[in-house]
Amino acid sequence: MQEEINKLLDELERKIKAVTELSKASMLTPPGFYTFDIFVNGLLNRSVNLLKGFISLMRQNNFIAAAPLVRLHLDSLLRLYAPQLIDYNIDDFAHKVIGGTPVRKLKDRDNQKMTDARLVEKISEHEAFNWVKKVYDTGNAYVHYSDQLVFAAMKVKDKEERIVNFTVGQHDNFIPLAEKHGAVHWMHEITDGLLLLTYSWVKQKESYKTKGG
Repeated sequence: MQEEINKLLDELERKIKAVTELSKASMLTPPGFYTFDIFVNGLLNRSVNLLKGFISLMRQNNFIAAAPLVRLHLDSLLRLYAPQLIDYNIDDFAHKVIGGTPVRKLKDRDNQKMTDARLVEKISEHEAFNWVKKVYDTGNAYVHYSDQLVFAAMKVKDKEERIVNFTVGQHDNFIPLAEKHGAVHWMHEITDGLLLLTYSWVKQKESYKTKGG
C-alpha cells in the first residue's frame, strides 16, 4: 500500500500546478476583475501551500503533523462553497470577508449563520460532496487532542499478554497504512472540489460578457 500512497502523493503534487493555473485563469478571465477574484486567489494560495506542506510531511513520515492539514484544506473548500448559499452580490460577500468579517458571522439566504456546521450540512446535500461530513469529523480529531492522537502513540504488541508499545518520537510507524492512504485520498477529493468550484466561478465570469455583471 505504501507504493500506492507514494503514487497518490506524486499525483497530488501535479494537481498543485492545476490549482495555480486555474487561479490565474480566475484573475484574467474577461470581462473584468472582481473583488471575489481576490477572495478566490487568497484561498487557492492557502490551498497550494497546504498541499505542498502535506506532501512534504507525508514523505518525511510525519503523519501527525500532516493529518491536521486535511481539515485545513477542507476549510478552504467550505469557504469557497459558502457564496452559493447567499442571495446577494458575490462581490459584497468578498468585501465583507476581506474586510475582516468571518464567514461564520455572515448569514445565508435562509437567515442562518454560515458556521462550519452549517456549511458542512449544506455542501453534504450534494452527491458529489456527501463525504465532507466524515472528513470534517475525522479531521477535527487530529486538530484537537483526541483518541486518534492517543492511539497514534501506541501499538499493541501482544493482545494475550497485554503488551503495548508506546512512543514519543519523530516517526509515524504506529499509524496504519490504510489511515495514511485515506488522508491522501481525501486531499485529492478536496482539491478536486476546489478546482470544480473555481472553474464554476470562471464560467460564471465568462457569462457576464453576454449577460452583464
